Amino acid sequence: MANMGTLKMRQPLPDRRRSWTQKVVSDGQTVYLCVGEYDDGRPGEIFVDVAKQGTFLRGVMGALARTVSIALQCGADVAVVVHSLRGANYPPNGRVEGSDAVAGCLSVTDWIAAELAARYMAPAHALTNGQVVGEGDAALLDPEEDMPPYWTGGLCEPEDEAA
Repeated sequence: MANMGTLKMRQPLPDRRRSWTQKVVSDGQTVYLCVGEYDDGRPGEIFVDVAKQGTFLRGVMGALARTVSIALQCGADVAVVVHSLRGANYPPNGRVEGSDAVAGCLSVTDWIAAELAARYMAPAHALTNGQVVGEGDAALLDPEEDMPPYWTGGLCEPEDEAA
């Protein structure tokens, strides 16, 4: 069996906590992201809600949110979460309306990665093979390496890597 590393004890969030909610519309689909924070400002849980009741996407987003929340509460770095979510390409996608931080996305998970990166990652250093490079345990992001141009208003589609 593969070595899974050492699991950290799950750190629960306080009963009363700060949170923020972002509503966006992409490709006609309304999506809400709510992030609950620890007292020190780190994210500790996310909730994702899509406007259409009973959709497959809604169920998958709920499962994803629970998984990301558990990972954050067990010590996963935001940079690793962002790196794992970015780049998935499925509808709804395209231009993002309603966010000051994100102009476009390839999918809901790609948009979640972009919002988390914009809020919690300092643009300074790069992720290299999923590992944070830089000082301390801070989540660091190199805009040239880790922020696709469509997140910030550049291309709305990923560049064709074969070209």
